[in-house]
Amino acid sequence: MIVALDNKYGELANSLRRMNYKVVSLYSKERVDGVLYHSTYDSDFLNGVNNSMMNSTSNHGVLIIDIKDKTPEDIDNILRKRLYTSLF
Repeated sequence: MIVALDNKYGELANSLRRMNYKVVSLYSKERVDGVLYHSTYDSDFLNGVNNSMMNSTSNHGVLIIDIKDKTPEDIDNILRKRLYTSLF
């Protein structure tokens, strides 16, 4: 699975890579299954989503996940189940 994440979250990116995720920059043009952002620090994250990531590698669309207060395991669970309820 491919996820997009701002480059400033290197520790989280490394954790996700260890879980066999491909992690790309939030502002890349690569197709992704999930976009990860932090609601406190990434107020402009929608620009990255709108610019480059509305195409998904799956048939289920792109999950947009707020990583605030979530562990890498929480994020993995959300991505695998493709279930997430919190929005803004």
